Amino acid sequence: MKQEKKLSKQYGRDVSIISYFYVVLSFVVILTLYYFLSQFFSTPIVRDVSFINMFFLAIAAHKISWLLTKDAVFTFVRAPFSKFSGFVGPGATTSESPRGEGMRYVIGELLTCSWCINMWAATILVLSYFLFPKVTIAVAMLFAILMLADVVTILYIILGNILTRSYPEK
Repeated sequence: MKQEKKLSKQYGRDVSIISYFYVVLSFVVILTLYYFLSQFFSTPIVRDVSFINMFFLAIAAHKISWLLTKDAVFTFVRAPFSKFSGFVGPGATTSESPRGEGMRYVIGELLTCSWCINMWAATILVLSYFLFPKVTIAVAMLFAILMLADVVTILYIILGNILTRSYPEK
């Protein structure tokens, strides 16, 4: 236990290293469950993935990660594990930080870090694609379209700001 505390303090947090181990263990459990599900459904463990499907899955993973970690609508998911700091950026983008100790803090880190949760979103999307390709691609297309709509909205805002600076009101 003393060794565990020393390790956690080296990283600037008083979080038990065992909590991070449990997170990694749960990731391994998900992969193991996938293996057994693929055996149960008699599906190949890996399928060929076209470039366009990989593109949809990648964009969907990003959008899902962003929604889970930054969008105000999903604050209820993060609330038990994070503290709200305020709104930042376009739309209802939130700034939050992890709270609590042990597993609560580690889950808070995952749910407030889009980079961190991205691996989980991508993994779940890819594994579901291998088991249920049509449904997963339909869901991935939905999130990819949402992401494209976000890009168009941001470009519209940027263009509006440029035009209002070029042509100030009299």
